[in-house]
Amino acid sequence: MNRAVIHTDHAPAAIGPYSQAVRAGNTVFLSGQIPLVPATGQVLEKLKILEDLGYRWFVATPPFYLPPRSIEDHRRHFSILAESTSMKMIIYNIPACTGAAVPEEVLLEFSSQGISTDCKDSSGDTARFEGLCERGVEAGLGMYMGLKPDFARLKQIGARGCVPVPANVLPGLFAEAWKSPGKEIQARIDRVWDVFVQGTDFLSASVYALSRMGIGSGRPLTGQAPANEFMQQKVDELLREFRVIRGEKRFGSGVSTHILFI
Repeated sequence: MNRAVIHTDHAPAAIGPYSQAVRAGNTVFLSGQIPLVPATGQVLEKLKILEDLGYRWFVATPPFYLPPRSIEDHRRHFSILAESTSMKMIIYNIPACTGAAVPEEVLLEFSSQGISTDCKDSSGDTARFEGLCERGVEAGLGMYMGLKPDFARLKQIGARGCVPVPANVLPGLFAEAWKSPGKEIQARIDRVWDVFVQGTDFLSASVYALSRMGIGSGRPLTGQAPANEFMQQKVDELLREFRVIRGEKRFGSGVSTHILFI
């Protein structure tokens, strides 16, 4: 069978001993890919822009389109990002969106080497999260919960923090729950969660809520549908209860909405 290594200038160059692709007979085997736009390295360019603007941290996930298939793929991907900037990297493990879970070995290794000492986890794998909280102590790894938090439990297992999507809307409430966890404030968190997260839709309600506070348009940037009428009503009720907004009309009604920040 004929075998030929494929090279093109229209894709990012292969790293080390790897090839962009190999043709074997009538089959072409493609290499894995970190998230770069061919010939521009757009992700790395954006990191440079953020660094020039004075940002100190950035969050990185595995590549979306061609997810890593091995520990070495993950190690190579995150190493390139970390080495391209002086900003500190937070690794975000969200396999439901990226199609790949960041290996525990990579997280512990990177933390012990000082490459990335923080990880936000939205995998929903409780055993994995709690295990990393325990094993990460020696390596200096800090774990942050990205899904529905049980604050007392997070404190108990040594998590470093909690950064779920609804916390963008009510950061004070989540900060208070982290600082002083208890049954009463946990009940408030649970009620907020039930309004802002509907099944697998963790984004629409929060995007709408932020628009009611004067931030953004209220339309998700992804293909996800915007918050429906029922969801908007529940969000408005909750925001008024927490004194984040006041007024009975939503945007688009032709009546001005009064915003009250506290």
